[in-house]
Parts: sequence; structure tokens; C-alpha cells
Amino acid sequence: MRILVFNCGSSSLTYKIFEVGQHENSVDLLSGKFHRIGVTGSEPSYSETHYKGSCQKNIMAVKNHREASSFALRYIQDNEIPINCIGHRFVHGGSYFQNSEVISRTVLEKLEKCLPIAPIHNPIALDVIKECMKTLPTVMQYVTFDSAFHSSIPYCAYTYALPKHIIEIFGFRKYGFHCLSYLNVTKEASLLLKRPSTHLRIVACHLGTGGSSVAAIEGGY
Repeated sequence: MRILVFNCGSSSLTYKIFEVGQHENSVDLLSGKFHRIGVTGSEPSYSETHYKGSCQKNIMAVKNHREASSFALRYIQDNEIPINCIGHRFVHGGSYFQNSEVISRTVLEKLEKCLPIAPIHNPIALDVIKECMKTLPTVMQYVTFDSAFHSSIPYCAYTYALPKHIIEIFGFRKYGFHCLSYLNVTKEASLLLKRPSTHLRIVACHLGTGGSSVAAIEGGY
């Protein structure tokens, strides 16, 4: 099975094709990244593609993430690489999503409602989803959320010190992020310590260039 995955940054788009075997072992078949999407300045936008042991770098004008994904999909089709399914990272699923979902009409409607929650990241991720639906309409797509891992935060931790009726009207609550990073850290810690994740209590740190966070994880969640 070949899985194409997209990850939207504020001014970048990363994509990779994983070839997954019978025992869920994966091999990176192709990877690429578009840099400085929609950014004006002294340095141009460009793409880099790693495939079959070579790296291609192309200076090119890329107006937005949907156009970048179109270039990526065209490259994949030109090289006749079949894709079985597509996965997307979506930063904020709000109260609508607590787990990964197969993309359907209903899911798309809910994703539209999530756009204002993360105005920098959610709209561009949805644009890429729509471009994939246009270019590869028969390929199943999935979406996973950077906020979903933290849906198990207890009420006392996610509630703001506000009047209850205000919270109920506007749905105010605290969310956590960098879900995929924490899932991976929890898995790797479990393997390294040779203990099931359900028996672990971890303080994990996600240290990124654009955003950092810390999470206390008990029992794998």
C-alpha cells in the first residue's frame, strides 16, 4: 500500500509517500517540500523533491498551498506512482473531532466550521484536501487532528475561570496541540523503556521553530 501524506505549514507544504508492507513496516518512497509559499521578498519560493536517491531543487513561483499541492500531485502522476490513500494533518478540530476521520461530505462540512479556529493553518489544509479530491477523486482520504490527542484532558484542566453560561454559549475551553508529536513520543518512550504506554507517566516537550508546548501524559493519553 502506498500512502501519500500532506503537512501544511504557514508558508510551506511537506509531502511524503510511504510504502507500507504486510507488517506495517514503512519505507519512504518519495518526499518533497515547497518553501516560502506566497512569501514576497528578496529570496524566491522553491521546491525540493527526493526520489530514487536523487534530490531536485526548483526555483518556482508558488502562490498558495493549493497550487503547491497541485504541483506535487502532477509530479506523482508524471512518474506514474499509484496512490492507495491520502492523509492530511489538520491543526485544530475544535469540539467537532476527537479522532482521525475518513473524509466524507459530512466531515467536509465540519472542517469548514473549524476554519476560524486556526485561521493560519486550517484553511490552507482544507484547500489541499479539495485539490486532492479534484485530482484523485477515487482515492480515499483521511484527516488527523493536532488537537485530538488532548481531548481526554479533564474538565478541571480545560475549563476557564468564566461564568458557566458564557462557556456554554461560546464553547470556551482550553485545547492542546502538537498531537502527532506527542503520539510519536509516547510510542517511542514505550519502546525504549520496554513498558506499555498505558503504564507510563511522561512529561513531554515539543520544541519547534514556530511553536513549542509541554504535556503531561498519563496512560498514553
